[in-house]
Amino acid sequence: MPLEGSDTLGAAIIRDRKAAYINHVSADNYNPVLGSLLGARSMFGVPFMRGAHVLGALILIDVENDRRFDDSDLDQLSLFGVQAALAIQNVRLFAETRRRLDQLRVVNEMGRVATSVLMLDPLMRGIADQLFSEFHYDVIGLLLVENDKVIRLQSLLTPERSLINTGRRQMNPIDGVAARAMMKSEPVLDFDHITLSMRVLGARQKPPTGWHELAVPLVFSGEVIGVLNIERHTAITTDDLDVLEPLSAQLAIAVSNVRLFDVVNEKIIERNSEIAEATLQLRIEKEHTEAILRSVADAVIVTDLTGQIIMANPMAERLLAEYSVIYAAGETGNSSLATHIRTLTKHLFNHETQTYTETIELAGLILQANGAKVTESEQEVSAVVVLREGQAATERELQAFVSSRVTEERVHLHRLARTAHTTIQHQAVPATDADGQTRKARAVSASHGR
Repeated sequence: MPLEGSDTLGAAIIRDRKAAYINHVSADNYNPVLGSLLGARSMFGVPFMRGAHVLGALILIDVENDRRFDDSDLDQLSLFGVQAALAIQNVRLFAETRRRLDQLRVVNEMGRVATSVLMLDPLMRGIADQLFSEFHYDVIGLLLVENDKVIRLQSLLTPERSLINTGRRQMNPIDGVAARAMMKSEPVLDFDHITLSMRVLGARQKPPTGWHELAVPLVFSGEVIGVLNIERHTAITTDDLDVLEPLSAQLAIAVSNVRLFDVVNEKIIERNSEIAEATLQLRIEKEHTEAILRSVADAVIVTDLTGQIIMANPMAERLLAEYSVIYAAGETGNSSLATHIRTLTKHLFNHETQTYTETIELAGLILQANGAKVTESEQEVSAVVVLREGQAATERELQAFVSSRVTEERVHLHRLARTAHTTIQHQAVPATDADGQTRKARAVSASHGR
């Protein structure tokens, strides 16, 4: 077929997307380069077609026969071109698949680092080491967006060291590709300019040639919270962006988790301090209340809502131990003191009244019992029962007794109430020698009060 102008055979078949041949190459002086270098006499060219796209071309040369090719070769070699194009396409797809798998592997490894570390400096060093190894970057930086859109430099790393002191972070707004990436909320690539690391190290001279810088924003919940900054003295391509964009999404989640962890950790430290202070105050009040109870001549008992005894002073412990036997029918008194206390407490909580008074008779012993509810935030939590030995009293005498005891012990009973509430909540068993008698009284109450 005739060829127009000065087109070579390869250019012609790629342009026309069909096979072609030429004989008498030297005679036509079609391609003096091939004629002089290879001694070409005949040439045949076939494009490698994949659909409408040309993937390449094959040129066959005969250096002996100047009429080697004719029209009968077109169909056969054109079919070969299609098969060759398919093979080339498969090789390219395989290479692309391998490349994508390698990228996914890198992203997954860095994602694992991002989700396993809750401190920013170790997090960035783990991710940066992977990027340095796979993509041979020169500098990797992390910038975080603070309040009022101020960018704070968090990390600036090279394969060998950190370029900024861990204890001193730059707080000044930083311009350049990082600021543009933050404002646009999309990756920004620039080259042949003063990079972030150069500005941090004080370089202000003429921008160097060959350096590339890419800033990828970290977006979390639709808001830019930081920027991943990459520097390399060779070109940064789409292959880099294919890895850095999914990595930036994982890094954004990791940075958000680190910030949340810091807030929670601060709250925990603050709350632990408050709990320690409150515990100390409660212990002081408990010791003060127990000292008061030990010095009181009357028997004082604290019960829970079911009437189970949870605290008793020495006088109450003596009475509980002495009158723990359930007497047979016909004898004076037919139940233990602990049972009477439980019955009194149940009566107290089953009625609207805040106090309840009754006389308890046990084997000739007469006790005046005065019970009062203990409330915390308008909720009933326990009861306090005060016992006094004596003869049976009239109603007026009992009322006078209750009134006088409430007046005298108002402050002490308030402290006792708080101590009782704390004991119920934490189910604390006193550990001091004096409280050993308390555990004994509870054991006696549990064994004989059923």
